[in-house]
Amino acid sequence: MAPEVLQPLPAGPPDWWYLVPIHPAAHAGGQTGNDYHYLVALPPADVIGYYEDSFERSGWEAFAGTLTSGSSALFSYTRDGQYVYVSPRDGGSLVSIVFD
Repeated sequence: MAPEVLQPLPAGPPDWWYLVPIHPAAHAGGQTGNDYHYLVALPPADVIGYYEDSFERSGWEAFAGTLTSGSSALFSYTRDGQYVYVSPRDGGSLVSIVFD
């Protein structure tokens, strides 16, 4: 059985969500304040390129983003007043995705 795809936004997943190879991590994620924070398992390192391509194909604009905690994101995108920050965790085996 395939893992359930996490839905980061209350209104349902953004249009690019199913284009991205996302796998829920064992400790998954949850809502943190007004943000939605997810940890996803990262298969081989080149998969990061799939994330970037998917955001760009779907009209998200890249920007140099910094998380609320002050740590820099691996990459960040914005579209229609929404922001997403993606950064590595656990030596790169997980990716943290924060929707704000």
